[in-house]
Amino acid sequence: MSKPTEDRRQYVRLPIDGDMMVRYGHRGQFYFGSCQNLSPGGLFVATKTPAPFGSEVSLKFKLPGHQGTLQAKGKVVRVHKDKRNRSSGASPGMHIRFTKIADQTEEEIKRFLVPRLRQLVIKQLAERNRAS
Repeated sequence: MSKPTEDRRQYVRLPIDGDMMVRYGHRGQFYFGSCQNLSPGGLFVATKTPAPFGSEVSLKFKLPGHQGTLQAKGKVVRVHKDKRNRSSGASPGMHIRFTKIADQTEEEIKRFLVPRLRQLVIKQLAERNRAS
């Protein structure tokens, strides 16, 4: 029996508020999508044209508030199809696990995420205290 995907993740994925466009390439074609969550290990790209499960994709993106373009390669580990009347509520798109990422790029993602993770934890603790 395999573990649920959440249990296999090495990092917590944080929601990305605002626009973070991702350019992704698959089999010589290029597409764009919006990053909905990000971790040093991967991201979720909301798009109506996801690459197939198991596909290798090339990625280019800019972190909100940063100037440089980051690059990575990844593998599609889960796909949400664009289905109407779906009960899950998940946006159509794909979960991508980074397979090739420069150490500098991974560190930049971590520096971007650490203050946001702190804010999220503080907010959740405050909400938990109010509910008690």
